[in-house]
Amino acid sequence: MLRQRLVTMVGTGLVVLGTLTPLAASAAAEAMPAATLPVTASVVKQTCVNGDSVQVTLTASSASATGFAWDFTNNGSIDTRPRAQATVMAIYPDERTFTARVVAGDAAGNRGADTVTFTTMRCGGGG
Repeated sequence: MLRQRLVTMVGTGLVVLGTLTPLAASAAAEAMPAATLPVTASVVKQTCVNGDSVQVTLTASSASATGFAWDFTNNGSIDTRPRAQATVMAIYPDERTFTARVVAGDAAGNRGADTVTFTTMRCGGGG
Protein backbone atom coordinates (compact mmCIF):
# COMPACT_ATOMS: atom_id res chain seq x y z
CA MET A 1 0.00 0.00 0.00
CA LEU A 2 1.32 3.37 -0.99
CA ARG A 3 2.11 5.53 2.02
CA GLN A 4 3.63 8.95 2.14
CA ARG A 5 5.08 10.58 5.22
CA LEU A 6 4.33 14.24 5.77
CA VAL A 7 7.19 16.04 7.41
CA THR A 8 8.16 19.56 8.27
CA MET A 9 11.43 21.12 9.28
CA VAL A 10 11.50 22.74 12.70
CA GLY A 11 14.81 24.44 13.33
CA THR A 12 17.40 21.74 12.68
CA GLY A 13 15.12 18.83 13.59
CA LEU A 14 12.67 16.81 11.55
CA VAL A 15 9.09 16.40 12.86
CA VAL A 16 6.72 13.76 11.45
CA LEU A 17 3.19 15.13 11.11
CA GLY A 18 1.44 11.96 9.99
CA THR A 19 1.04 9.28 7.35
CA LEU A 20 -1.29 9.41 4.35
CA THR A 21 -3.00 6.20 3.37
CA PRO A 22 -5.21 5.99 0.26
CA LEU A 23 -8.91 5.52 1.02
CA ALA A 24 -10.41 2.15 0.33
CA ALA A 25 -13.40 2.15 -2.03
CA SER A 26 -15.84 1.53 0.83
CA ALA A 27 -14.42 4.38 2.91
CA ALA A 28 -14.71 6.72 -0.08
CA ALA A 29 -18.34 5.73 -0.51
CA GLU A 30 -19.03 6.47 3.16
CA ALA A 31 -17.53 9.95 2.70
CA MET A 32 -20.00 10.78 -0.08
CA PRO A 33 -22.59 13.44 0.82
CA ALA A 34 -26.06 12.30 1.80
CA ALA A 35 -28.90 12.34 -0.71
CA THR A 36 -30.91 15.50 -1.25
CA LEU A 37 -34.16 15.63 0.71
CA PRO A 38 -37.05 17.36 -1.12
CA VAL A 39 -38.40 20.26 0.95
CA THR A 40 -40.62 23.26 0.11
CA ALA A 41 -40.72 26.54 2.08
CA SER A 42 -43.75 28.83 2.04
CA VAL A 43 -45.41 31.76 3.81
CA VAL A 44 -48.59 30.85 5.70
CA LYS A 45 -49.71 34.31 6.83
CA GLN A 46 -48.66 37.82 7.78
CA THR A 47 -50.01 39.86 10.71
CA CYS A 48 -49.21 43.47 11.65
CA VAL A 49 -47.76 43.88 15.14
CA ASN A 50 -46.32 46.90 16.96
CA GLY A 51 -46.91 49.52 14.27
CA ASP A 52 -44.51 48.93 11.40
CA SER A 53 -43.63 45.29 12.13
CA VAL A 54 -45.06 42.17 10.55
CA GLN A 55 -45.22 38.74 12.15
CA VAL A 56 -44.67 36.26 9.32
CA THR A 57 -45.58 32.60 9.74
CA LEU A 58 -43.33 30.38 7.63
CA THR A 59 -43.67 26.65 7.08
CA ALA A 60 -41.88 23.85 5.27
CA SER A 61 -43.20 20.62 3.85
CA SER A 62 -41.29 17.41 3.26
CA ALA A 63 -42.46 13.81 3.10
CA SER A 64 -39.77 12.41 5.40
CA ALA A 65 -38.02 15.30 7.17
CA THR A 66 -37.71 14.97 10.93
CA GLY A 67 -36.02 18.30 11.65
CA PHE A 68 -36.10 21.86 10.34
CA ALA A 69 -33.87 24.89 10.91
CA TRP A 70 -34.55 28.40 9.56
CA ASP A 71 -32.38 31.26 8.31
CA PHE A 72 -34.88 34.15 8.34
CA THR A 73 -32.85 36.45 6.06
CA ASN A 74 -30.97 33.89 3.91
CA ASN A 75 -27.64 35.35 5.08
CA GLY A 76 -26.05 31.96 5.75
CA SER A 77 -26.66 32.04 9.51
CA ILE A 78 -29.26 29.64 10.91
CA ASP A 79 -31.59 31.56 13.25
CA THR A 80 -33.40 28.62 14.89
CA ARG A 81 -32.26 25.42 16.51
CA PRO A 82 -33.20 22.26 14.59
CA ARG A 83 -36.73 21.31 15.59
CA ALA A 84 -39.40 18.80 14.64
CA GLN A 85 -41.98 21.51 13.96
CA ALA A 86 -41.84 22.82 10.39
CA THR A 87 -43.72 26.06 11.17
CA VAL A 88 -42.07 29.13 12.71
CA MET A 89 -42.88 32.81 13.22
CA ALA A 90 -40.51 35.73 12.71
CA ILE A 91 -40.86 39.51 12.95
CA TYR A 92 -39.88 41.63 9.94
CA PRO A 93 -40.22 45.36 9.08
CA ASP A 94 -43.23 46.13 6.90
CA GLU A 95 -43.16 46.82 3.15
CA ARG A 96 -39.84 45.12 2.47
CA THR A 97 -38.78 42.07 0.49
CA PHE A 98 -37.04 39.19 2.24
CA THR A 99 -35.87 35.68 1.44
CA ALA A 100 -36.05 33.02 4.16
CA ARG A 101 -34.30 29.65 3.92
CA VAL A 102 -35.18 26.35 5.55
CA VAL A 103 -32.81 23.40 5.94
CA ALA A 104 -34.43 20.03 6.57
CA GLY A 105 -33.01 16.67 7.56
CA ASP A 106 -34.27 13.12 8.01
CA ALA A 107 -33.32 10.15 10.19
CA ALA A 108 -31.06 8.71 7.45
CA GLY A 109 -28.91 11.86 7.37
CA ASN A 110 -30.31 13.21 4.10
CA ARG A 111 -30.56 17.01 3.88
CA GLY A 112 -32.39 19.48 1.71
CA ALA A 113 -33.04 23.19 1.61
CA ASP A 114 -35.43 25.65 0.01
CA THR A 115 -36.01 29.40 0.01
CA VAL A 116 -39.12 31.53 -0.10
CA THR A 117 -39.05 35.19 -1.14
CA PHE A 118 -41.86 37.47 0.04
CA THR A 119 -42.74 41.12 0.53
CA THR A 120 -44.15 42.04 3.91
CA MET A 121 -47.49 43.80 4.04
CA ARG A 122 -48.05 47.47 4.83
CA CYS A 123 -48.96 48.09 8.44
CA GLY A 124 -50.36 51.09 10.35
CA GLY A 125 -47.31 53.38 10.28
CA GLY A 126 -46.72 53.00 6.56
CA GLY A 127 -43.12 51.77 6.75
